[in-house]
Amino acid sequence: APRDVVLEAKAKCMSVPCIDIVGAAVNPQVLEFVTKTTALRYNIMPFGLDENSKTISIATADPLNLNLQNFIEQKTGYHVLFHLAYLEDIQKAISV
Repeated sequence: APRDVVLEAKAKCMSVPCIDIVGAAVNPQVLEFVTKTTALRYNIMPFGLDENSKTISIATADPLNLNLQNFIEQKTGYHVLFHLAYLEDIQKAISV
């Protein structure tokens, strides 16, 4: 789909990974770190958790937002790896 191509191109420009969050598998454990309230407020969708590297993977339409990254890292004590996703997809994923 052209939509995916655009997302991948944007992500490449920003040097961040991208994700199709609607079809993505979400690790339920990660939802303990980032609440639905936080997800809705910041339009983010956490989906991955790596205990070894203490990293949370989060879909966002604004992956270069360092303030947001710092905020979540302070809140969770984990590193944050942002993945670019479409805003409307994130909102869909949150409301599931």
